[in-house]
Amino acid sequence: MIRPVTLEEVQLLQDLSCLTYRDTFQGTTSEENLQEHLDTAYDLSRLKKELGDPQVAYYFYQEGEQILGYLRLNEGEAQTESIHENSLEIERIYIHPDHKGRGLGQELMDFALDQARKWGKTAIWLGVWEHNVPALGFYQKNGFRQVGHHDFVMGDEVQTDFLYLKEV
Repeated sequence: MIRPVTLEEVQLLQDLSCLTYRDTFQGTTSEENLQEHLDTAYDLSRLKKELGDPQVAYYFYQEGEQILGYLRLNEGEAQTESIHENSLEIERIYIHPDHKGRGLGQELMDFALDQARKWGKTAIWLGVWEHNVPALGFYQKNGFRQVGHHDFVMGDEVQTDFLYLKEV
């Protein structure tokens, strides 16, 4: 089941966010850069503010009592870039490391695409690190195409994210 994250679940969101981000990117930058990013991007007060923003939507992927993944969608001014006039951004889509390879990411992607259509969007886009080969393949398989790139700063390191877009 995919459902909205509630404000009361902010600690659970923070824990899952830090776990999945670390699992995905540990070893690709220094521990200091990684920890600085986790402390900033997943700060509890920041997450609470985002959960209260009507242009930001967080969703959990839940099986029984277990939270196995999450998704963050941005619209309007909450988007990190202005890529397309009538678009929705997938800012985060992560699966718990113990549950990767089960198709849960695809279910979250399908949900995001459905949300974009329900909200009357004509495109959906995201940024993905140029060296995240599994994610690049996943997005390409889902019909996304590269439309640009931008810098992603993690601590003292500047990385390149590819910008991918799909018409919906």
